[in-house]
Amino acid sequence: MDAKGQTLGRLASNGGAGVARQTSSAVHAAGVNTGDHVIVINSADLVVTGNKGEGKSTTATRGIPAVAAVRSYNAAKERNATFPFRHAVEGMLQHNDTGGGDGQAAARLCRFRAWPYGAEPDSDRVR
Repeated sequence: MDAKGQTLGRLASNGGAGVARQTSSAVHAAGVNTGDHVIVINSADLVVTGNKGEGKSTTATRGIPAVAAVRSYNAAKERNATFPFRHAVEGMLQHNDTGGGDGQAAARLCRFRAWPYGAEPDSDRVR
């Protein structure tokens, strides 16, 4: 999927999490891990509406609440261009163990790849 010029939330819900969970498929079952692999290119070119670039923030506590790192969307995107999109998809996946055992969301997220610019590095080997 090409993310150039698309809105972060819409692409994350319809393209990223929806395909990883395979919600629009006839074989979809909430407790079964049946999703497809998702490869997103140009994730650095995603846009957010309004003033979410500075207003939207992420917090990482590193296990100690007093040492919290709060970053705006623009700062997080500047540090790692794929993080905001991956973080949005991760937040939209279910977080329980329904039918999948340990870490079903983590297993779905393993089938997700995002590249900040252009084609993926191994595109010559992908059919």
